[in-house]
Amino acid sequence: MRELHVMRVQALQKAVPQDFELMGQRKGFVRYMNPSLRLLVKQHADALETRELALTGILQVTPCLCCLLEYPAC
Repeated sequence: MRELHVMRVQALQKAVPQDFELMGQRKGFVRYMNPSLRLLVKQHADALETRELALTGILQVTPCLCCLLEYPAC
């Protein structure tokens, strides 16, 4: 799985903080993740999930509202 939220550092840089976790290397760059970034990524994923649940709820209610507007006696 591709990590979308990582810090990209030029491979020439030798010193990085100890809490940085190496995620990958490519074309002269090294990608890292750290605990605070990992927390932000989790919060972002949770927000996306909440958004999807809200949108699903809206889509489930919308046909009912249309039906009520068209046929109020239902």
